[in-house]
This record gives sequence, C-alpha cells and structure tokens, in this order.
Amino acid sequence: MQRAAEDPDAPAVPSLSTLHRAVRRDLTRGERAGLKSGEAARRAHDVFGQRPPTHRNAVWEGDHKHVPVEVDVEGELATPWVTWFIDCHSAAQFRARVSVGAG
Repeated sequence: MQRAAEDPDAPAVPSLSTLHRAVRRDLTRGERAGLKSGEAARRAHDVFGQRPPTHRNAVWEGDHKHVPVEVDVEGELATPWVTWFIDCHSAAQFRARVSVGAG
C-alpha cells in the first residue's frame, strides 16, 4: 500500500470501511465465516440437505467437485472432477460421474 500511495499514477486506495462494505456485500455468510474461523465454520452455513423432503424424486441436489489428486490418463497427469446427484427425500445417490474435464 505504501508503494501505491507514493505512485501518482496509481488509483486511489479504498478506505478500510469501503473494503469491509465490499466484503459484506460480495461474500456469503458462509464464506465470511470460513475466512474468520476455518472450513468447519463455512460448512455450518451450507444448504446441503436443508430442503424439506416431500416425496421421492421431488427434489434432487447435485454437486460438481474438483478432486485435488492427480491421475494418469493415457500417460498424462490430470486432476479429475466428480459429479453426483442425490434424492433429497431418501438421500439416495442416483448418479455419479468421474471425468478429467470440467464437463
């Protein structure tokens, strides 16, 4: 910040209160909790499994997760993605897919 303050061509540095307003505006409560207290605090704000179960197949939830491991795919290292869907009523997993592309 000192260098930015000394450079006449640099844009103005926002005030601390402006930064705080931007964080409150742009980050979810869960993201803010995670930054303050860690991953367990962030997960306490997740909505996973919070939808009211009515009957089987009425509501599904899905997730698409980049897995932090490397696997050999035809001689090349790649990091896989896992995608899955569950039925909110029964918590049964209906579909899962592992791919090396984001799609």
